[in-house]
Amino acid sequence: MSTQFPSAGSVEEDPFQPVASNEMVPVGGTVTLTCRVKESDNSTLQWTNTAQQTLYFGEKRALRDNRIQLHRSTPTELSITISDVQLSDEGEYTCAIFTMPVRTARATVTVLGVPGNPQISGYEDPVREGETVTLTCTTTRSKPPANIHWFRGSEKLEGHGAEESRAQLPDPVRGRCPSA
Repeated sequence: MSTQFPSAGSVEEDPFQPVASNEMVPVGGTVTLTCRVKESDNSTLQWTNTAQQTLYFGEKRALRDNRIQLHRSTPTELSITISDVQLSDEGEYTCAIFTMPVRTARATVTVLGVPGNPQISGYEDPVREGETVTLTCTTTRSKPPANIHWFRGSEKLEGHGAEESRAQLPDPVRGRCPSA
């Protein structure tokens, strides 16, 4: 998903004002950050990361991270790609053009965490009819948080989180809690 926005002023008013777009990418994916200006006076475009470290200054790589590569560099555009994106790559990136005064645009990278396999924990011994058991379904690395649904056999159990259900014969031996 991309959303273009000028960081300050209007692009129509200032042809040197950079424009960047927000991006969403899953963990392990590749994201392209593009910074454009309508006109160029041969000033250099630069991308910096969330820690304000320079990634690229024109065609010159400034940070030794092989995941970050130059995609395109022209007088009016500087595009870079970040591969094998991690949750730590999330945040606000800044594009700057070194005119007088320096102009900037910001792009927010949102990293989506793919949930791990759900795990059921709690009670592992056989349960007698009428007894109450507490089971917990958890999944990790999910961003945003995973939606977890409970099933008894192939029947989806309705409810929102903690629900009470008494064991009834013939309940299945195993349940499942797939995340959606």
